[in-house]
Amino acid sequence: ECGSPLVILEVGCGVGNFVFPLLEEDPSLFFYACDFSPRAVQFVQENPLYNEDRCHAFQCDITTDTLSEHVRRPVDLVTMIFVLSAIHPDKMRLALENIAKVLPPGGRVLFRDYGIYDHAMLRFSRGHKLAEQFYVRQDGTRAYYFYKG
Repeated sequence: ECGSPLVILEVGCGVGNFVFPLLEEDPSLFFYACDFSPRAVQFVQENPLYNEDRCHAFQCDITTDTLSEHVRRPVDLVTMIFVLSAIHPDKMRLALENIAKVLPPGGRVLFRDYGIYDHAMLRFSRGHKLAEQFYVRQDGTRAYYFYKG
């Protein structure tokens, strides 16, 4: 609809380093911002720039929780910055199907992630490989390395 604010869903918002500069730059944006970490969401909600009229932050596991319970309006753009690599490969399809349910025809997905033979991948020592292209970091978080196929 003409004149409607652009609605963005950031999956894996962390503490809002992507959300808040854009909200400051463009007063017509509305953000949904979710993260697996409740603590990260709390940081977003406690930020002085957080305003429920322009942003709704919520905790969500996109492989199991239903995004549409929180996302109440059509989303123009979904961003996922280093998110897919943190999801087990067996659950990536579930995550993407969940996102597709809140993305109307013409909506876009913007993602950035690790690539196979990335320097971060090559630094892993023995014992950290869980499966082909899938590793575990010392802190227990996971990393999947994609290839362009």
